[in-house]
Amino acid sequence: MPVGSPAVTTPSPAATVGQPVQVSTQPAVAAGLNPAHGQPGHRCDIQVGAPLSSPARPASVTGPAPVGLPPAPVLPTGPPISTAKGLNPPHGQPGHDCSIPVGAPLKK
Repeated sequence: MPVGSPAVTTPSPAATVGQPVQVSTQPAVAAGLNPAHGQPGHRCDIQVGAPLSSPARPASVTGPAPVGLPPAPVLPTGPPISTAKGLNPPHGQPGHDCSIPVGAPLKK
């Protein structure tokens, strides 16, 4: 064939349109073994290919993993902050007023 000319292929007899396709009826596994899912004689309680005389395997509980809250962040701790009398103490301290900054003079 000259260089650059297209290759010509002819269909094989098996690829001819209109002819029936032969399907193999041979079992996928040997006799006495569990066939694939959907095949006659399949047992879902044992693995595919296992002997059909095998005991059922225990049912496993499957499902989504429980979703929990992430762990609370660990905040650094230090000595308690004290403020002078009349100044807004830190959050959570007695007398704190969230409407003004910590250390600002308290409203009288």
